[in-house]
Amino acid sequence: DLIFNNTSGKLPVEYSEVSIKRRLYRNGDSEYLLNNNSVRLKEIRELFMDTGIGIDGYSIIGQGRIEDIISAKSDIRRKIIEEAAGIVKFKTRKDESLKKLQKTEENILRINDIISEIEKRIDPLRKQKEDAEIYIRLKEDLKSYELNLFSREYEKNNELLSTLQNHLMSKQSELETNKKRLESNKLEFEQIIDELRDIDNKKNSLDEIQDQMNSEYLEKESAIKLEESRSNLFSGEKQKLEHSLIDKETTKSKLLSKSQLLLGQIAWKEGELELKNQQLISNELHLKEYLADNTQMQDAIDKKKTDVFEKYNQQTDLKGRINTIDSLIANSMDRISNLQSEIEDQNIQLRTLLQKIALLTEELESKEQKVQANNDRIGELKNKYSKQNEACVLLDKNLQREQNQINEKTSKMEFLVRMQNSYDGYYKSVQNLMLASKSDKSLGEEIIGVVAELIETQEEYENALEVALGSAMQNI
Repeated sequence: DLIFNNTSGKLPVEYSEVSIKRRLYRNGDSEYLLNNNSVRLKEIRELFMDTGIGIDGYSIIGQGRIEDIISAKSDIRRKIIEEAAGIVKFKTRKDESLKKLQKTEENILRINDIISEIEKRIDPLRKQKEDAEIYIRLKEDLKSYELNLFSREYEKNNELLSTLQNHLMSKQSELETNKKRLESNKLEFEQIIDELRDIDNKKNSLDEIQDQMNSEYLEKESAIKLEESRSNLFSGEKQKLEHSLIDKETTKSKLLSKSQLLLGQIAWKEGELELKNQQLISNELHLKEYLADNTQMQDAIDKKKTDVFEKYNQQTDLKGRINTIDSLIANSMDRISNLQSEIEDQNIQLRTLLQKIALLTEELESKEQKVQANNDRIGELKNKYSKQNEACVLLDKNLQREQNQINEKTSKMEFLVRMQNSYDGYYKSVQNLMLASKSDKSLGEEIIGVVAELIETQEEYENALEVALGSAMQNI
């Protein structure tokens, strides 16, 4: 650490005490501190210029150093004398200005090369810019056209899709309706089949009843015929008895007529007559029994006839019912055939609807594929547009960077030209005289220029020439 008293203000800092520190790290790096503020070594050197405390300062001279100064070369002695004279700072600034000027000239040359190169590239870049602007404009137009086309196709496809969906929904509703009708027809058909089965069962039962009634009718008819034959037989016997009675009456009348003649024979005949009377009474009883039996037989015959008539009426009713059932069966068969034809028609319509639905589904899939293709194409166009937009942005950035470089180089060149024109870095008297020569033509005609501007040499001899001339570089 070095600490200097700066109460006199010799050092151009605002501190009354100046502390210089150096920190050396293991990796070889150094850090310089001025009053604990990090600074550069160059700033410390500039601070101690013209104070005699520099690297080769004269304030502290070691043993044997005077002999080295006396026997040293002229350039070394010159440095010591210049430092003692207090011009090292200005010379250092001059050297730095000259280096800056040299770098500026080099930069100007490079800027000129860059400008020439950029000027060569300006026309192609301008053409590229115009082409890019035309491309961007055409791209925007194409994008708007494609978006309009896509929106129209999208709306059209949406309308077609909605139409197809509505048509499909209507067809599906019709299909559901037809299915329901088919189910109802199937149920009705099954009901009719059940009714036909019931009718067949009833018909079979009626046939059985009719067969039974026919058999009963035949039995009754045979019984009636038997009773009629028996009745006829009883009628013959009755007629015989009536004839016999008539004969008996006739005989009786004859006997009565002959009774007077045969009074004598009456007593003899009374027993026989009594016997005959008893026989007659017995015959009359038999006759009455026969007549009663005949009446019962007649009643039975009448009853049988009534039963036969009722059976006949029942048979007639059964025949009518059978005919009605036959007509119902015929109507049911006709209805079944009609239902079968309707079912066939419904099946045909159903197959047609299924075919239409398949076609509509294929068309819908085709439209969806077209929409997907359009979406893919839009995606590709968007990617292409994004890439081209990125290329245009990159081109604009490059153009802007080139323009910024041109502006920067131009500003640097203008700054260096201003420095050169204002003779910045020269002594104040030289600077004022050279600026006055530019405004005063008569004075400007008498002045050729500064030695530093007039002398030209090779680069390897520039340092030697600067050391040899020293401050004479600013001579006019």
